Amino acid sequence: MTGLTSITSDLSGKRLELIKTLLPKASKVGVVFDEQSRASQLSATETEAAAPPLGLTVLKRGARDVADVEAAFKEMRDARVDVVIVVSSAAFFSYRRRLAEIAGKHRLPTVTGGQEYVEAGFLIGYGPDYPDLFRRAGDYVDRILKGAKPGDLPIERPSKFELVINLKTAKSLGITVPSALAFRADHLIQ
Repeated sequence: MTGLTSITSDLSGKRLELIKTLLPKASKVGVVFDEQSRASQLSATETEAAAPPLGLTVLKRGARDVADVEAAFKEMRDARVDVVIVVSSAAFFSYRRRLAEIAGKHRLPTVTGGQEYVEAGFLIGYGPDYPDLFRRAGDYVDRILKGAKPGDLPIERPSKFELVINLKTAKSLGITVPSALAFRADHLIQ
């Protein structure tokens, strides 16, 4: 077995640092994760572990469907979290627009892993550059077709990441994105 993985639980600390850059007074972070996905659970646990050194506490909630996410966001709004990290998963990806609507309804800024979520209305995304992963997967196919044994090729992790910020969402939430953060972004959605 070989290939590339997009599992990026080790980016949890980086996402928290981005939150502190955007919202320096933030102290409480909500984390909504797909409780049916082991990778999503791992990322939620890594986020919880990375929070204390940054002066953050975490309210973590698992969800199985849109109704669970809605309940989690209501709970987080009532608990006065400053921002919610929605851990990307295959299930969440399929209804990312609905998740963005829920976040907007509860007036909670959201951070996630992928550009597609930010295009749907999330505030910030930081995660693997998927087109780069797809190109690298083509390289694997080429090597295998030229005789390499799949078992001899290591499973590779992403090496290129992208920061995406939705300025329209920031404006609707009354958040001013620091120019230094906007400058670092790979994509700004107007």
